[in-house]
Amino acid sequence: DFLEENLAIGKPTFMAQEAHGGSSKRAVDGNADPQWRGVSCTHTALVNLPWWAVDLSEVSKINSVVITNRADCCANRLANFVIGVTNDSPQVSVPALSNYRVCASLRSDMKAGERRKFDCEANAQYVIIQLATRNYLTLCEVEVYGTKRVCESLKFPMKRCEAPEVEAP
Repeated sequence: DFLEENLAIGKPTFMAQEAHGGSSKRAVDGNADPQWRGVSCTHTALVNLPWWAVDLSEVSKINSVVITNRADCCANRLANFVIGVTNDSPQVSVPALSNYRVCASLRSDMKAGERRKFDCEANAQYVIIQLATRNYLTLCEVEVYGTKRVCESLKFPMKRCEAPEVEAP
């Protein structure tokens, strides 16, 4: 049996240069408040190709990524971006549009306060969201939905369960 869950909530996060106190961990805090004053949105400095990433702590089967955009201002900043997956830590290899597999993208902008689901089938440890331009990157919540295998026997709780395989496209 497999149970789909938000694999990102509370997991370690990283991003390009933080600004205005918009810590990367805010995107996986379980609070999808799209208002800046709700203290739930990330914020990078104005940089080229800003990025944000979450470490799922192990290679996991990913099905989709859900992003909540900021509502109070600046919603048009979340435009022309890609969602990528990799097993390489962004702390070791800084995300570049060429060093991870892109599983979804959006060329237009998300609406103010919009919560949108992107299909992203992959086996990976890290999920990256990166703008393809120079701008600020603000994310109010990122949810990564996937499945974890429920061990066949609960008599052996220490047994590690493997994520199911995803066939290559």
